[in-house]
Amino acid sequence: MWFERLDKKQFTLYSIQEARLNTAYWLATLICHKSETVGETLITMSEIEAFARQIKLMLKQTYEDLPLQEGIAKQLIILQYRYISFYSEHYSKDIHKRFSYNRLNKEMPGDNQIAKEEMLFIKRKNELNLDGHSTGECLNEKWDRAIYMIYDAIDLKNKSVATRSSETKALPGIQQRMSAAKLIMSTGHQEIREYCNKFVSHMAIDQMKSMQLLEQMELDITEQFISGLALVDSTAPLMETTVYHSVDESINPKYQEILKQYEQTSNSVQENLIRASLSRTNSFRRIIDSYSLD
Repeated sequence: MWFERLDKKQFTLYSIQEARLNTAYWLATLICHKSETVGETLITMSEIEAFARQIKLMLKQTYEDLPLQEGIAKQLIILQYRYISFYSEHYSKDIHKRFSYNRLNKEMPGDNQIAKEEMLFIKRKNELNLDGHSTGECLNEKWDRAIYMIYDAIDLKNKSVATRSSETKALPGIQQRMSAAKLIMSTGHQEIREYCNKFVSHMAIDQMKSMQLLEQMELDITEQFISGLALVDSTAPLMETTVYHSVDESINPKYQEILKQYEQTSNSVQENLIRASLSRTNSFRRIIDSYSLD
């Protein structure tokens, strides 16, 4: 895997930096989710303010450690830092305004750019060709590829809904992307275990921490991919069903039924994904973040 090209000390630093950035990303996602699903109470605002403070801390610590990094690892961290700084700032600022827009069922200015920016970020990561000269693909890169496929399918769907004809033409491409995403999110336990073994064995940590991390990583990554698969399974029927009826181009009643089902389950699916992803980053930092960078 690509990280095996790094020495153990550099990879350990990279892993800590990436975990901090992932914490910031998923906390920002949780802020957005809460603003859409719960009321603007004092308790909710207090939670969100705490999340925003932690986001700032994660970004600050990563930035301070950047001079210690080098080579491909530094390129990766800078790329992630820039995107996640943009992403987390967007969702953690103007919180009262975001609640107001959600109460009016309006989209917050700039939200429509997020998916495009994330796809561009993933594309730039892929252009670094991390696994091009490796014997195995890193699970993080596979995860990114699956998310890219989902976003791309949604983009195709949105562009094709003007007419029944355009929907029909786009459908094979949408199905192909969702199938590819499902295949990745269906990653088996053996592959997860092998990845975790390679990951942990390449870190400059003591045996006790290695054992703790290995056990926790297997659990957390398994749960994250289960949540990712649930996201695909809940989204695919909506993406793969035509909006318009095949005869007179009226709204397809089957699509309306699937949309209703999606709206009933999407909040819990998204929350499970956020919680699983945060659990993974928090567990890693709890075990490893005390590592000395000197």
